[in-house]
Amino acid sequence: MKNMTHLFLILFLSACNAQQRPDELRFSQVNWTLKIPPSSKILDKQQIDSLQKVTVDKLKVTKDEIGEYETLFIFLHDRLNGFSSTINKFDKPYSVWVKNHELNKQFIIKSLQDQKGNIEIIDTLSSREVIDGASFEKFYVEIMYPGTNIKMHNYWYNRQQNGYDWTISINFVDEEIGKEYFDLLRGSKIDH
Repeated sequence: MKNMTHLFLILFLSACNAQQRPDELRFSQVNWTLKIPPSSKILDKQQIDSLQKVTVDKLKVTKDEIGEYETLFIFLHDRLNGFSSTINKFDKPYSVWVKNHELNKQFIIKSLQDQKGNIEIIDTLSSREVIDGASFEKFYVEIMYPGTNIKMHNYWYNRQQNGYDWTISINFVDEEIGKEYFDLLRGSKIDH
């Protein structure tokens, strides 16, 4: 359920004002250091909180259903290209995390299917990818906005790390921006 913010990015990405920022961010909860994409805006806490509230309302779920999660960052290039990450306290055994991950993938598909008429699912794919020596479950969904010829690529990278369920999400329609986000992710540093 922690993928609510990521789902909202697919459905409702919108441009936001940029703020002063460093060149990279460090997230001690998951021992991750990431460079900031120069072409994207960083959402501030108020914008993130607003995004989360709209997401919960739109998907008709309660805070109890989605649990306590923290958004590490949301970068937006424009309303259809974004890069974000969340963590959710999850200190259960890995086997339980795997089951939870499968349920989250099913939830994403169902939520997108519920948008029938506004969104069409073109393709899905599950795989693994290693980033700086850390193995991530990777889930891909390609969607199309009917009547627009706009195809959006959505990637979720998930991993259990340091007692957290960690999600990284990359969503894009512009291949160049997608490449920039992938390069930043694959060049990031993870101490594990």
